[in-house]
Amino acid sequence: MSERRTWAIRTAFVLFWALAVAGMWFFLSNVRANSEQGLQERTDARTTLSARFVSDYMLEVEQLQTQHAEAQLGTRAPSAASFERVVAGFDSEAALLLDARGKVLAIAPRSPRQIGTSLVDQYDHLRGAINGSPRISDVVESAVRNEPVIAVAVPFDSAAGRRVFSVAYDPNSTPLRTLLKNTTPITGARVVLLDSKNQIVAANTTQTETPDDARISSSRAASSGVVGNNYFSVQPVRGTPWRIGITLPTTALYEPLAPGWVWVAVLVMFGLILMATLLLIDRLSVGRRRMSRLAHTDELTQLPNRLATTGALERRLRLALSEDAIAVLMIDVDHFKSINDEFGHHVGDAVLRETASRMRAALRGQDELGRWGGEEFLAVLFGAGPDEAKLISERLREAVATAPVDCDDERVIVTVSVGCALWNGEQLDALVNRADAALYEAKRGGRNVVAVA
Repeated sequence: MSERRTWAIRTAFVLFWALAVAGMWFFLSNVRANSEQGLQERTDARTTLSARFVSDYMLEVEQLQTQHAEAQLGTRAPSAASFERVVAGFDSEAALLLDARGKVLAIAPRSPRQIGTSLVDQYDHLRGAINGSPRISDVVESAVRNEPVIAVAVPFDSAAGRRVFSVAYDPNSTPLRTLLKNTTPITGARVVLLDSKNQIVAANTTQTETPDDARISSSRAASSGVVGNNYFSVQPVRGTPWRIGITLPTTALYEPLAPGWVWVAVLVMFGLILMATLLLIDRLSVGRRRMSRLAHTDELTQLPNRLATTGALERRLRLALSEDAIAVLMIDVDHFKSINDEFGHHVGDAVLRETASRMRAALRGQDELGRWGGEEFLAVLFGAGPDEAKLISERLREAVATAPVDCDDERVIVTVSVGCALWNGEQLDALVNRADAALYEAKRGGRNVVAVA
């Protein structure tokens, strides 16, 4: 009786594990199909997320252009200096100001022969903006510089009626390419942003058009699928004529699951699939945070960029009480063009980085510093009355001028001019304009000085 019981127990044990292994193998087969589908869905999610980031970034650019055009170009006859100052604030040297009929009122770089002419027939985005809607262009040739650019054209109301402000950007100098490089960690993936004419706006590599781009070029709406040995995913970018696509080898998307007959191996493989799924979710979350940081950080100085600085100041002013002490400093590197011309742009970049570092060290912990554009910076001092604002401004100026900047055996004398404006309850644009006016007083006062509005 004891031997029969032992045999029965052994048989039951063997049958149990045989059924367990068979069940796990059947389950694992289903997991393979489900994991392949899940990984494809995550690739599609990355495409959708990237399209949303590009759309949000370009919408912020539109809104910022509109705000500054209305604030500084809204007079009946804006000055050439006002126009050039606004253009420089967008890290661009090419821009247009048009009247309601599409005639050129101002152009950068200056081109007197084009004043009064119409460029609307040559550019769809200008025609759309004249009709009252902000427009983002395909990759087009700049009207002045004969270089490929993307342009953002926004209509705005002025004292003389509707006008259009259009700024051209070098696609390689925007955060778009950096954003695409961080879209997916999968080796061999091609991430590309195409316009309506299948021209490359930006890509995660320096390659020109590849065969993988053909699938993206032929897809005008959201689509995905497997073609040959490649998986592709395409999404249109809302508010633009562009679309973004990811193509990658299916072998990079998921590896075939190897067979196994030992239950330990089955459990290990099952655990690896779960771990891979969790890692993908984590990388997607990290990638989203990284792309958000890149879209709001100046790549050269690692300071908040103009969009981030403007947003932070707007939020603080909305929450501020009338008696709160807030000061804005508009800071400009003196004779920066001469530095670039004499020593080269790489030295100019080193000067901007070192200047940003010295100014950040001179400010207090609660103060904020951002790159406003070109060689201009904007600092916001919280809880600083008139005397303390002037003291901090002088300390910041002295921190820059205290020693030359060394780069490539060159010693460059660097100074800054500072315009300081104390908040008196007005809106952001008015406050910044007063600081900007004080900066020009400092320039006229001989540079390397602080002027208080």
